[in-house]
Amino acid sequence: MKSEETKLGRGERMRVAVKAILWFVLTGLALLGLIAIANWAAWVPVAIVLIGILVAVPVYLVRRAFASDKSRVGWGKTYLAMALASAMVLLSLAGLPIYYLALHAENRPLIAPQVTLTDGQRTLVLQGMSHVGSEEFYKSVVYDLENALTQGFTLFYEGVQPSPGEGDAWFSTYLAQGGNLSENYKALAEVCGLRFQLDYFTLLEADRAEHPERHVAADVSALDMKREFDRLAAQDPGFKHWAEAGASKGTGGDPSLAQIVGYLKDSTPGQRQIAGILCRGVFSIALQPAEKVEGEADGEGSAPYSMSPVILDFRNRALVERIVNSDAQKIYVTYGAEHVPGLLTLLEGQPKPWKVLSAKWSRALSEPREYEGRSLPGYLPGKV
Repeated sequence: MKSEETKLGRGERMRVAVKAILWFVLTGLALLGLIAIANWAAWVPVAIVLIGILVAVPVYLVRRAFASDKSRVGWGKTYLAMALASAMVLLSLAGLPIYYLALHAENRPLIAPQVTLTDGQRTLVLQGMSHVGSEEFYKSVVYDLENALTQGFTLFYEGVQPSPGEGDAWFSTYLAQGGNLSENYKALAEVCGLRFQLDYFTLLEADRAEHPERHVAADVSALDMKREFDRLAAQDPGFKHWAEAGASKGTGGDPSLAQIVGYLKDSTPGQRQIAGILCRGVFSIALQPAEKVEGEADGEGSAPYSMSPVILDFRNRALVERIVNSDAQKIYVTYGAEHVPGLLTLLEGQPKPWKVLSAKWSRALSEPREYEGRSLPGYLPGKV
């Protein structure tokens, strides 16, 4: 009998210990969730707690209905415990996306490639860019550009050239949700605690004014893009219908850009801090180069239409043509990171092919950290 009592005592102690550990872990997770969401709005944690209290009601009623002991003794305490646990679980779940995105941005950051190539006589550097990024990243790029100028490089810049009239009107309608794309990106950078890339290229204005021949606007014009769009639309009426339907709904280009900016433009400093974490995480997921599955055909599983043939492919062909026909012996290109894979393919396919000499990558959304010797799907598979 004594050993049986001892056995029951040990079982009870184990149950109490496990229960205490669970409460400790749940409390810790709830506090982390509370810290993550408290800056967003004071009413959010309160609302979550109230929802937790309400969620506990049906759980409590079900448990009481099937309980073997129907007495009222201890049931008030049981409900309070359930309500507290429900509120803690909801607080934990509310903070989970924020911590997940923060960890993703740190462990798999958005990184911009820098690739050096040669055709045997000339040197070309492709610096992948991000429209929004960290101040440290842009300063490091400008430092490299200033250093390249001292070595005799000619700088080629991205930036669709304005075309007053139908070109600009088309661009605004189909790619900027009816507004100005640069202004949208600048506003997005502000609300996300990041920076807009063009703000830092003004540091090169003094050299541009003194040596304009070393600074080349290498992109196409808005009218050029419209003409390419019209050509593709004439070949495929389905593409034209898709693009016009998207433009009429305000979903040309980046469908979420204007909405995000509009929602966060009047946010508090605390909200912007959380928004910065969310933006870095979302960008690190959405802007990662696509990983092609072995054996998968190009375009397989993707949407039937996109603006990539105009935004990426057409501009890539134009840039490569400008590079090939340039008299400059050393060219340093700053272009969106998404352009790099297509540019490499086109350069390697030239009659006088360009070959990769070296490559490295830098984090675009946080403090600089260089990566070398890594093979990244979508950028340089099997080359580095």
